[in-house]
Amino acid sequence: MADDEDLQARAAGREKAPAGAVILYTTWPDVETAMSAAAELVEGRLAACANLLPGMRSTYRWEGRIEVSEEAVLLLKTTGDAAESLRDRVAAIHPYETPCILALPISPSLSATSFLLWMEEQVQQGENNAMNGPQSGEKA
Repeated sequence: MADDEDLQARAAGREKAPAGAVILYTTWPDVETAMSAAAELVEGRLAACANLLPGMRSTYRWEGRIEVSEEAVLLLKTTGDAAESLRDRVAAIHPYETPCILALPISPSLSATSFLLWMEEQVQQGENNAMNGPQSGEKA
């Protein structure tokens, strides 16, 4: 398993960060549904990491009426190569008729190369070769 020093060394020896990182922004009806999706998507290696932001209030027009609802935001970090498969899986497991799934491209030159490398490895590695990645609040 690689550690933080290994990732830093690999990042330092690399001229450019990996290309094609994406964050999929999605909204979910509740925390439990979002957490279940996050676990499936990370376990299935479609996403390297999922960040859940509970307690969001959404206002939108649906079927001619203004709706207000409580939702949870799920941010899914993945590679450009896996983004389409991730999008398709989110759409398949999402309970909404028209789920919010927005792909936000990442600027490799403005991002931490070591974190992008970690993301790339998490999505590409087989289950038996998983690395320990940074946790919420830890430095990459």
